[in-house]
Amino acid sequence: EVQYHKALYLYDDAEVAMGVYCVIFADIQNQASGTTDFADMRWELHGAGGSVYDDDSATFRAAWQFGGKDTSYTDLNPGQTAQIVMVFDVGQESKGLQLYSRKLKQPFVLIGDAQPPQDQ
Repeated sequence: EVQYHKALYLYDDAEVAMGVYCVIFADIQNQASGTTDFADMRWELHGAGGSVYDDDSATFRAAWQFGGKDTSYTDLNPGQTAQIVMVFDVGQESKGLQLYSRKLKQPFVLIGDAQPPQDQ
């Protein structure tokens, strides 16, 4: 699932995006033989025209705001599953966004164009 928000909250404290927060929810499972985390894939969000967005510190706010979701840094034991949240501060007019793994050196999933924030 993908949502767009202008601000993310930890209790009453808001962190406001420079553009718009692209909030990605992903169901993951550790299929490795040892404990690992999803952050090892070194995620970026790529846009058309060469824009590159790193995950934002607001990820931790989103994890709290959306009901205690995990982050890509959550350690998972073999076979364990989690729903994680990742946040990227992208330009409101960003086009062709795709989740990209620097470790695999390839796109992982197409996100599409940025949308207006859901909490305007």
